[in-house]
Amino acid sequence: MARCLAGDEEAFARIVDTYGGLLLRTAYLLVKDEEAAKDLVQEAFFLAWKNMATLRDPALLRSWLLRILVNQAISLKRQLARQAALLRERLAGEEPEQLLPKTSLREGRVEDWLDVIAALQRLPVKQRVVLVLFYYHRLTMPEIAAMLGVAENTLRKRLQLALKKMRRLLQIRPPDQQAPTANEEERADADAPPFQIASGREEQHE
Repeated sequence: MARCLAGDEEAFARIVDTYGGLLLRTAYLLVKDEEAAKDLVQEAFFLAWKNMATLRDPALLRSWLLRILVNQAISLKRQLARQAALLRERLAGEEPEQLLPKTSLREGRVEDWLDVIAALQRLPVKQRVVLVLFYYHRLTMPEIAAMLGVAENTLRKRLQLALKKMRRLLQIRPPDQQAPTANEEERADADAPPFQIASGREEQHE
């Protein structure tokens, strides 16, 4: 770090080699576009090089780089949202084509991953950020709170909302609502009456 602060480009290049892949994977999870992800990583490293003196604790380098990347991704999303709003006005309500076709979760591991990526992109960016940092980078809530400057309770609410929407998009039941196994279904059928009494009301879904 001392060499980086002294302007040693070779020392900074080693930082890029060490964390470049990690930042690129994170950027792709956030923006789901390979070229945009590469641009974000380049911008993040450029800002890191310019602001290296602001990193007080070298042990926090990884979190510091991630924070820079996340801030860049949020800025990009806001910029794209403004552009999209202008485009919607011009298109007068025309629907854009889907970038990824809907695939079955049973088609294979690659398709599963594409489904997860596609579902991630449908989350609000703040929910997406906390989900990626918590599950992909395995940061703790205190670490994420310190990184983003957001209260832990707020982050937990965002994470809960993100998980709820991801389950709905991927058609995954929460643990306490898992579908019954074949044996459970057989036992339920054996105990069930030969007819069902309607409850008179339908279950409400969000």
